[in-house]
Amino acid sequence: MSGFSFPFEATADDAETCRRIVALAGRAGGAPIYTKFLDGREQTIARYALESAGHKNYIFHGGRPGGERAVLAIYGYPFGEAEIDGLRADFPIVALHIKGSGYTALSHRDYLGSILATGIKREFVGDIITGGEHAAAVFICAEIAPYLISNLETVGRDKVRVEYMDSDELANFGGEKTVEPITGHVASLRIDSIVAVALNLSREKAKDALRAGIVSVNHMPVTSHDRQLNEGDLISVRGAGRFELASAGGLTRKGNVKVVIHKYV
Repeated sequence: MSGFSFPFEATADDAETCRRIVALAGRAGGAPIYTKFLDGREQTIARYALESAGHKNYIFHGGRPGGERAVLAIYGYPFGEAEIDGLRADFPIVALHIKGSGYTALSHRDYLGSILATGIKREFVGDIITGGEHAAAVFICAEIAPYLISNLETVGRDKVRVEYMDSDELANFGGEKTVEPITGHVASLRIDSIVAVALNLSREKAKDALRAGIVSVNHMPVTSHDRQLNEGDLISVRGAGRFELASAGGLTRKGNVKVVIHKYV
């Protein structure tokens, strides 16, 4: 793919994303440049593009710690670790509280579908956190918040109200990710070994999953069975779920490594 030597399996769209991000970095000056919301794959591509171009002054932020979708801010100047919280506070992201009447249970799909039905593009919408069956918090680009407040009247078959959320409301809102810990021992942190533990499979079955193209690491497809993983890597197996290599350390007498894998449930 012209201009980029990718360390992962990439598409023509990925190359175009790289070109776009590098062009944005070239324009960064005294004020930060913000993208719209990026999904996990786009974030991986953007990070690769910036690092390849030698640009280190950037932050991803989605409005909350640990979010999946995030806005990228590119700066034309360096900053220290102590400044990051202040820079995040300047991101053009707001949280809205969508409250149903209680008439019927509402799902993540209901909220997203109804938001997009108002004409808002997906890139303007970040994470949606459901709080019980009748409410959700949605992170969106600040510029379209007034429009959504005025135009989102129903979600699914229920009437809703949409209001801004302050930081206290957001901190007390439900929707924390639930994880199921899985422990095991592996000879190495190869992807086939980790998938085998995560799914309780033989190594050969794990290799079959990789060859079938249904395994991704950090949102990028992986087919090679000897790819080495690191703590914090996210693994997705189509049809089987999403996992994180939470920790790896401590050797058994046979020299195997103890791993803890979190399955998102």
